[in-house]
Amino acid sequence: MDAEVIEKEISDIKAKISEEKRRGKIKLELFQRLQKELNDGAAQVINWEIQIGALQKALDS
Repeated sequence: MDAEVIEKEISDIKAKISEEKRRGKIKLELFQRLQKELNDGAAQVINWEIQIGALQKALDS
């Protein structure tokens, strides 16, 4: 193999690494956004359960 071929292979591998890092970053951002939505939804459900409990208590009184 001559130097040009080796340099081309190195360049191709670096491009693949860069693309995988970019994809990984996008996936991580998506995961973090979905995790936040899930946590926010869970908090809302807990609030609703508290409200239901308070309303049920008021009905029982």
